[in-house]
Amino acid sequence: MLSTIELEFEIKNTIKQVLPDLELTHINFCHGNESSPEGVYIFSENEAYHFLFTEKGIIQVDTILDNIRDVLWNVLCEVSFDISNKFAIKYTKDGEDFRRKVFEKELEIFSLFGKDFRDRKEKEIQDILLDNPYKDVN
Repeated sequence: MLSTIELEFEIKNTIKQVLPDLELTHINFCHGNESSPEGVYIFSENEAYHFLFTEKGIIQVDTILDNIRDVLWNVLCEVSFDISNKFAIKYTKDGEDFRRKVFEKELEIFSLFGKDFRDRKEKEIQDILLDNPYKDVN
């Protein structure tokens, strides 16, 4: 199990190798709690990694992870939506479901980190679309 400092180095280094211009300034690699400013906190504690999100003085999410790949997955989920959303704003055609371009870009980003990430993201998108299919307007 890596320390929080080692974990930060590993995650940032892995991302920078693939997405060198991506800034992770809003990801805090330190212990977070109810008193922490709103945001994402990633830290190592009690032989586990924590991915914690605080909002309005409440811990909204405290996901406990046991491997670096899952930490990387959660970080990518956190940062990829903003990138994908900007891409979709720029490239979605009139009448096209906005999510088409969001999902396209997310799949592209996750694919850069390996087949396992691509397959996992593809399954996640398929599950979303089963319950909420695309709604294109012609």
